[in-house]
Amino acid sequence: LTEWPGVEVFTPSHARPRVHTRPPRLTIASPVRQNPRVLRAFLRNINELDTRGHEVRYAFIDDNEDPAASALLLDWMRGRRGNIARIAPAEDPERNPYQRGPVQHEWSAESTTRLAEIRNRLLGLACEGMADHLLLLDSDVLLRPDTLGWLLDADKPIVSEVMWTRYFPYETSSYPNVWAWGDSSFFDGYAGEQLDQYEVAKRLLAWRKKMRTPGLYEVSGLGAVTLIQRTALHDIYLHGGFRPMRTLTSWGEDRFFCARAEALGYSRWADTHAQPLHLYRDGDLRKVAGWRRRWSSVVGKAGMALGD
Repeated sequence: LTEWPGVEVFTPSHARPRVHTRPPRLTIASPVRQNPRVLRAFLRNINELDTRGHEVRYAFIDDNEDPAASALLLDWMRGRRGNIARIAPAEDPERNPYQRGPVQHEWSAESTTRLAEIRNRLLGLACEGMADHLLLLDSDVLLRPDTLGWLLDADKPIVSEVMWTRYFPYETSSYPNVWAWGDSSFFDGYAGEQLDQYEVAKRLLAWRKKMRTPGLYEVSGLGAVTLIQRTALHDIYLHGGFRPMRTLTSWGEDRFFCARAEALGYSRWADTHAQPLHLYRDGDLRKVAGWRRRWSSVVGKAGMALGD
C-alpha cells in the first residue's frame, strides 16, 4: 500500500501487516559414482559448506559400483530431513561403463549421454523442490567453505567456480573446468577467425592468466561446480537440459547444457575467488590436508578441524 500525503493508512488499531518470508531454498545435487575414500572426503566437505542461511536440500543419484560407497552415501543421507537419494537409471550400466582409472577418466559418447539423463533427473528434483538455487557438483570436488558465498554474490543465472586439473600425470599444465568460447577453446576468439600459432599461444597465456586472477568473467562453457538460479534452472530443464543436441558435432553433457543456455539467452560466468580441489585421481587425496591448511583463515572461521 502507498501512503497518500496527509492520510494515515496504518494506525495503532490497524497496523501494517506482517509479511512472513521463507528462507531461500538451495538444492545441492550430485551424481555419485566413487570409491568410498573419495566419497567420504566429498560428503565431509559438504557438511563444512557455509550455506548462507539457505534451507538446504540434498539430491544425490546413487550410481556407485562399490556397495560400500552406496552404503556410505545412504548412511550420510539418513536423518537429513527432506533429502533424496535415488538409484541411477537401470538400463544396463555395464554396457557403457565410466572408468575412473589411476591415470585418467575414460569417457565415451554413450557414457556421457547416460550421465546427461542422470543430471537431468537432478534438475527435475530441484524444480520439484522449488529450489531458488541449484548447486550441481561432481562428487570428486572439494569446496572451500566460502564458495557458495562467492557464487551467490555473483548474482548471475549460471556461474561456476574455477578449478584446475592436470589430466595426465606427465603433463606440466593444468586445465580449468571452464572454456572461453565455442565448445572447448581456452582462449578468446570467434568462429572463422584466422590465427597463427604465435597469436594462439599469446591468447592462451593471456586467458589462463585471467582465469587465475580473482574476479568474475563471462565464459562460453562450464561444469563440475555450477550454481544455477531458479529461472534459468526451470527454463533450461524444460528445453532439454543436458540431453544431446543434433546441431552440435562435439559431445559432452556440459556442452549440451551450455549450448541450450546460450540459445535461451542465459550467460555463463566463472568465479575465481575460491579455487576447489579436484580429486581426479585417488592419489590426489594426499593433497587434502595441505589444501585445507592453505585456506586456514577461511576454514578457521567456519569452525573446521584442520590437518586431519
